[in-house]
Amino acid sequence: LTFYGDHFSDHLAARFPTISLQGTKSTLDLPFDQIFTSGGQDSAKLTLDYNNRQHLALTTGAVYLVDTSSGAQSADSVVIVVVPSVFSILQGPEDLIWGGGHSITLKPGSVLYLEGTGLVPDSTILILPRAGGDTLHLQPLAIGSAEELQDGSDIIFQSDSIVTGLMAKFVVPADLASAGGIQFETHSGMSSAYFYKIPKIDSLNRIGHALRGTPADPNQLAVNVGDTVRLWLSNMASSEFPSIGPFLLTPGAGSEPIEFIRPDSSLAQSIVPARMYTGTYRVENEYAHALDLFTYTLLGDPSPLVQVVPTLDSLGGQITAPGFFIQLFGSGFRGSNTVVKFTAAGGGTTEVHASSNDGLRLSVRVPDDALPGPVYVETPGGRSDSVQFDYTLTPLEIIATAERGWPADTNEASANSGQTITIRSTGLTPGTRFRFKSGTQPYFALRNISADSTTAEVVLSKNVRIETGLVQLEDVQNNRVSETRLLQIVPTIQWVSSPRFAPGNRATVHGTSFTNGGTTVWFTDSTNAEVTATIVKNYLNKE
Repeated sequence: LTFYGDHFSDHLAARFPTISLQGTKSTLDLPFDQIFTSGGQDSAKLTLDYNNRQHLALTTGAVYLVDTSSGAQSADSVVIVVVPSVFSILQGPEDLIWGGGHSITLKPGSVLYLEGTGLVPDSTILILPRAGGDTLHLQPLAIGSAEELQDGSDIIFQSDSIVTGLMAKFVVPADLASAGGIQFETHSGMSSAYFYKIPKIDSLNRIGHALRGTPADPNQLAVNVGDTVRLWLSNMASSEFPSIGPFLLTPGAGSEPIEFIRPDSSLAQSIVPARMYTGTYRVENEYAHALDLFTYTLLGDPSPLVQVVPTLDSLGGQITAPGFFIQLFGSGFRGSNTVVKFTAAGGGTTEVHASSNDGLRLSVRVPDDALPGPVYVETPGGRSDSVQFDYTLTPLEIIATAERGWPADTNEASANSGQTITIRSTGLTPGTRFRFKSGTQPYFALRNISADSTTAEVVLSKNVRIETGLVQLEDVQNNRVSETRLLQIVPTIQWVSSPRFAPGNRATVHGTSFTNGGTTVWFTDSTNAEVTATIVKNYLNKE
């Protein structure tokens, strides 16, 4: 502002009217940046800056000149009308406090904040465009500085001090137009419009090769990872509202670039990314508004549903057989909503749930009842084409009888901890291992393999604890695994110790192959009958 008058001095300031958020009126003296006293008429220059928060409290009214040394005020004044302005739209006050870019969603019912100047308590109205073409006039829920509105409270600015930044809080109406301008209006006038456009995907389809797999819903769009999707768009950038970075927001894969086919941004295409899963696309447009302090991203409306049908290319693993972990390679796998189905007895299927971090690979344990046959992957987007799952089980015979104690089933193989047993199979090598299928039990190397590779010995070492369970042979180098057989590990008692060996006293039984929850200790009473003792503690170490 340039003031013209007479008798200006170096101690001159302009006295402006101010108003607090509570409506308390006051004045603010602002010194001039430059004063010119040469010539026929004196002049003085003053810059009002919205980055100077004291200036935001100025309101419409008479402005006087004041001598800061004497306090004398001019008799004359000029009326300055402070017209409101809008220069930022925010998802929350913290966007302004921390600065940088920010994202907003003009979703009906969501709370947004408009930042500007010249806002007057009880006199500020928001003017928003309606979908029908007319406008809606709203009174803000609250007006305050970013710091005051950050906690979401409508109780703001309790003191009568100078306003330190102005924001108007409002709820997005249900019938907000998809494009238009938002304005402030006060008794002093109307702000310029803050223009926006909500980008929208009107329709989309896939182009290129035939779809792999079967979609969950044949009536909805279905794609594979790597496909090209063509999008028909509206409310994109224009000459009066340019965009500096449109992106396609995909479910699970984040932002992907858009390649525009038409100059008016009404037709574009994008590649389905690896981590994308079934859901809806949304366009996010980054804008640098002419009056905005920062860039901001406007999130568009959701597109029609896009089904990402999984693909299955191959299987892998050291041993591909029931009970072992295998990897499945493909695309379109989604987190915990992915099921791998194997062929089961009777023509049915057996399944296992899987999870994927990158959408391209799964790791699953093959169910024990899985048979050779087709295997495929299912997600909410559909079912993949199948890949053949094959394995061959080599025979296994265990020749062993427990040297001490009595097995529960005399028709099955049995042994004690520390005993050497004999096995028979085919293709035995030094790399073949004898293992208990329980994940907590150990592997044992083969000894004394016969020349025809059909017979070997296994020492069940006393240095590890083993329990009754299914056993099998595995050869990782040759991707071979045997049938499973039951091996009963019969417990032994080595000695019993007690400070005083008599009924009612505590005794410690030392032996091998005790189990947690499956061990019973028997004593014999005076009639030669068996009596069960109470186990106080089971140490479950190697003895």
